[in-house]
Amino acid sequence: MKLMHCTQCNDVVSLLREERRCRCGKAWGHYLSDDRVVEYGGPCRIIGIRDREFLTALPGEDHIWFVIPELHNIRRVDNAAGRTKKS
Repeated sequence: MKLMHCTQCNDVVSLLREERRCRCGKAWGHYLSDDRVVEYGGPCRIIGIRDREFLTALPGEDHIWFVIPELHNIRRVDNAAGRTKKS
């Protein structure tokens, strides 16, 4: 599971195939058709939760969330130019 955290309004949004935006509208993101790679833009970072841990989590248990670096399975898009910066 991947979440988008907007650094402007601090909204956290679960990503889907359909484009999602934060409350202030400056950050956006969505899964590509393979349901693994995320494309996103704006003032945000992508946070990951291991699917297995999320699906088996019990109330009160601690779990690790991690910020996903721009190296794999995410693609930042430059809104102004409309082109991909990293793959």
